[in-house]
Amino acid sequence: MVKGVLKHFRYSLTNGHELGELWDDVESMIEKPTGREYPINKKKIEVNSAIKAFNEAFGELFKPDSPEYILKHAKPILDQFNHNIQVTLRYAQETIEGFEIPCIFDNHDFFEKAAYHLQHSDYKAAAVYTRSAFEKIIRTYCKKKKKKLVFKSRLKDYSSEDFLKEVKPDLHPKTITDIEQYRNLVLNAFSHYNTEKHEIRTELLSVIQVVKALNAELKSMQS
Repeated sequence: MVKGVLKHFRYSLTNGHELGELWDDVESMIEKPTGREYPINKKKIEVNSAIKAFNEAFGELFKPDSPEYILKHAKPILDQFNHNIQVTLRYAQETIEGFEIPCIFDNHDFFEKAAYHLQHSDYKAAAVYTRSAFEKIIRTYCKKKKKKLVFKSRLKDYSSEDFLKEVKPDLHPKTITDIEQYRNLVLNAFSHYNTEKHEIRTELLSVIQVVKALNAELKSMQS
């Protein structure tokens, strides 16, 4: 959300920086290795400082007036519920080293979410969740099979191709063909904003089945 919907959010509290930039600072601090010249206590202070700056700016979006500002076009809905909307936020957890990192909920059934959005004709959302399922499947397989990938300092620097390249030798040729076909025609196109791409329900149905088949095939090799 920070690097997507809120990418261009700027506030005086952030000195004009985007929220995404503030979060990049957090990631850089967390990934910075400790040592004699950079002891853990110094890292803890810097990480907490970066997270505090991000949290203060991010928290502004959830103050009493903020939801009504963001959702001003949904005022009739807010009026219907008399503004009695309660939001519970849990987006931080403490590491064993003592500083906070965000909670990432990775137990979502992406296929179920993709099917829901497909049923409601939100094809782009369906494609995004299908792509998320695809990426999670191949990354999980690489982890369990201890595949060797080129080291990159940040997870965001990896692409699905980095993982798929290690998975392909274990797949049936037909599975590879199906994945490549739909990865180029549907997954990549739908998951990014492009008004020139025509979203086709039939192709989405097919790609969901292909990714499910990939999941089943890889799981059979892990048991």
